[in-house]
Amino acid sequence: MPQHLYISDEPNDKLLWAHEGMTVIDSEGREVGKVKYVQFAQKSEEPAFVMPDAFYRLREEVQKRLMRVGFIQIDCGASSQNRFATCEQIAGKTYKGLRLNVREAQLARA
Repeated sequence: MPQHLYISDEPNDKLLWAHEGMTVIDSEGREVGKVKYVQFAQKSEEPAFVMPDAFYRLREEVQKRLMRVGFIQIDCGASSQNRFATCEQIAGKTYKGLRLNVREAQLARA
């Protein structure tokens, strides 16, 4: 089956594609995990409400950037740390899931 990549230049479009439980694939085609949480960009760098616990384990400057640009939290399984991808790191959507334009190692972890 051909792997069509649906893309958009609009950051919010990329985040609209994401939903809880969706598979996330890195730029090398490896499955990173499943979408656990989606946060759209905020005008403020401060969370408007309670964020997932893993978010608070990130450095403060990373938290502020994520809030400013929007992000997804990726559940990588019980034996791995959660990862966070900004909307800028999302390449698009395929029939397999959400495709990133970076390798898993380049994602923020908590």
